[in-house]
Amino acid sequence: MTSGPRAEALADLPSVVVASERLDEHPQWRLMLPGELLRVGPDLRVTSQVALPDPPARPLALADLHAQAAASQT
Repeated sequence: MTSGPRAEALADLPSVVVASERLDEHPQWRLMLPGELLRVGPDLRVTSQVALPDPPARPLALADLHAQAAASQT
């Protein structure tokens, strides 16, 4: 199955693209669930499961991050 995003380096290679936002109208794109683990096998078969079903005990805040990391989140 092919998709619309342009990645010349992948044009002739089997590949899986994981994106944090929709890149095109590909019908298999979806947001991952919180705590979901995505696996891509050597045959490029994609499977997923919720590996961490509980929310974090202490979510990180911007103040917990170094300045460069915090800046990348805003």
